[in-house]
Amino acid sequence: MDARGGPLSRQFSPRPVCRAPASAESGRSLELCDELAQPGHRPEILGILATVAACRGDAAACRNHADAALEAAERHGQQWARLIALRACGLLALGRGDTVAAVGLFEQVVAVPLARGLRGPTVVSLPDLVEALVRLGRREEAASQAAGFERRVTDVPDLRVPALVTRCRALVDTGPARAWHTGRHSFITRAIRIHS
Repeated sequence: MDARGGPLSRQFSPRPVCRAPASAESGRSLELCDELAQPGHRPEILGILATVAACRGDAAACRNHADAALEAAERHGQQWARLIALRACGLLALGRGDTVAAVGLFEQVVAVPLARGLRGPTVVSLPDLVEALVRLGRREEAASQAAGFERRVTDVPDLRVPALVTRCRALVDTGPARAWHTGRHSFITRAIRIHS
């Protein structure tokens, strides 16, 4: 929980103005896959729809899209899309407070060395794993994952890096939160400002 009264993952989800267009564009992309007879592209799009649904807190839609993505990813041999769907399920679990399930899902995603930087779900899921580990009281493991994440993205030219690194630091900070401008609250405030 944070100063705004909610989990950090909720604050770092896509802004509401981005959600409707993401769903609409992904829905249109699925239609194009069908029209162009390109079913191999469906798994990733379904994974994106599952992610949008997870960020909205729509458990039924998230599970439906994730199940469809996982099935299609298996059929078409698309591990990347499988990871997107698993991350979506992890985000949903984290948002619903099921941290044990979230850790299990995020661990499956981050264990696959498919991407460098923040491209795709493998590296960008590390801050989510850090949050879930902290919530379970596994601070040392969370701190190790946070440090590993920071090392992996140090030279990555992506605008999300500073906010995600700051988020990880806030989650694993063990110093006393003496005032709003120091300690953990300082990290959280900075992360939110960067994400905005």
